[in-house]
Amino acid sequence: TGEDIAAMVESLLQTRYRTLIAVDDALLRRQLATLLSIRWPLMIVAEAVNMTEALERAAALTPDLVLLDLGLPKIRVFERIRDIREASAQARLIGLTSDGMSALRARATDLGVDYFVPLDPAGYTELVSLVGALQQAPAPH
Repeated sequence: TGEDIAAMVESLLQTRYRTLIAVDDALLRRQLATLLSIRWPLMIVAEAVNMTEALERAAALTPDLVLLDLGLPKIRVFERIRDIREASAQARLIGLTSDGMSALRARATDLGVDYFVPLDPAGYTELVSLVGALQQAPAPH
């Protein structure tokens, strides 16, 4: 029946791994979405172009994973981490960083970032390994 099909679709969607990419840079955001979608075709991948959209999508999607660009001025980065953690308490947060951001890591960790991945080609390999491992483990939050 139609209700049975709807229930099966809903069940399938609830068991799929949900990822939110909160990255301002359009090219980087698209690269990350493509990388995840190719590697895990059944993964739900949502993109947010700004923090307002990220918070809306986090509330609607209840993601398992959030990729968060930490390349903003310190105060904005800390606000962004706190806001996304409040909107997605259940999610693992991966902070996407550049080389010069090591000083921010302790504070970012205190605010809820679980992992850090560099924004370079080697970071993509690290991201794929990390996301694969995270899908196998229950969320800590």
